[in-house]
Amino acid sequence: VLDKTSQEPDGSSGRSSMEEPSRAAKKAPTRVAARRVVKRAAVEVSDSEPEDDEVAAIAPLPKRSKKVLATVEEFSRFDRCALTLGSQLGVGLDFSKVTRALWEIYVRHEEDILRNIPEGTAWHRPSNNDHVGMAELDERLANLLAEGLMVAARRPGNARR
Repeated sequence: VLDKTSQEPDGSSGRSSMEEPSRAAKKAPTRVAARRVVKRAAVEVSDSEPEDDEVAAIAPLPKRSKKVLATVEEFSRFDRCALTLGSQLGVGLDFSKVTRALWEIYVRHEEDILRNIPEGTAWHRPSNNDHVGMAELDERLANLLAEGLMVAARRPGNARR
């Protein structure tokens, strides 16, 4: 629930007055408050002025969450996989936590993944209405990422953590 103290920097609540908070928003702390804390922490970490290249590396925090487009069946499969992984680890996991972990893996091994792409590679992105073409693109991308991660795993500096 957004209270009167949870406001955007411009003084607004971040929602139009016509929007009703979702059931999840009523139960969980707001992302607005979490973003403000993160921004404040980033500012308070350093007493010195950041270097120009440090300023360029700091990206603004997104104003909203990212969407993942998938079918109901795909989301069911993702949720089942997250629950299975969480069960094996003895911890509750959800789609969001696993997605963030997968992005972290990509970021950690981005150089190896990009180096594994043959020079001169240029893919064509099909239109959103081309469902077969989009599925083929998803598959090609999944294979490219898997191959790049296998290369990264074989590199001596990337020991299992």
